Amino acid sequence: MKKLLILFSFFLLFSLSCNELDQFTMFDIDFSESYNIPPIPVVNIPVEIPLPPVATHSDSLFQIYDTDISLIEKATLREMRLIVNSPAEGNFKFLKSISFFLGAAGIPEKEAAWHYNVPEDALDTLQLETTYEDLSLFIVQDTLLITVSILTDTTTSEEYKITAEMIFFVDAKILGL
Repeated sequence: MKKLLILFSFFLLFSLSCNELDQFTMFDIDFSESYNIPPIPVVNIPVEIPLPPVATHSDSLFQIYDTDISLIEKATLREMRLIVNSPAEGNFKFLKSISFFLGAAGIPEKEAAWHYNVPEDALDTLQLETTYEDLSLFIVQDTLLITVSILTDTTTSEEYKITAEMIFFVDAKILGL
């Protein structure tokens, strides 16, 4: 009986320690990118806007958390929010739908975030749905390629400046453990 109690205590201590260590290997990475949507004189025709490559700085970010690119177990897009910076009275009412695709050199694009039915009363901030799929192949690259696909339900006559705020949740192993 005494051996069983010692074994149970050891198992309980070990499982709690693993859970506590696991918390140190989970962290968020924030990206914020601005882009422009040109005037769109047509409706109901998909428009794709490739954004300039985004430097991830993943090597230095992972060093902060005592991990390495090779130790990333999973990364998901936890949240994505769009904000209209200009025009001053701008909002997302002109959109019918919007999708963001992530890509990287040699890796096929994957839809990461979307809003398929943008409400007609949309304001200057829009929260997107995000995929639950593992996106670690993308964030460990030196550069991230983002393509925006939009469908409008009204025309626009001026350029829109948009900021996309993304939060990636990363689960990694700690170096040496």
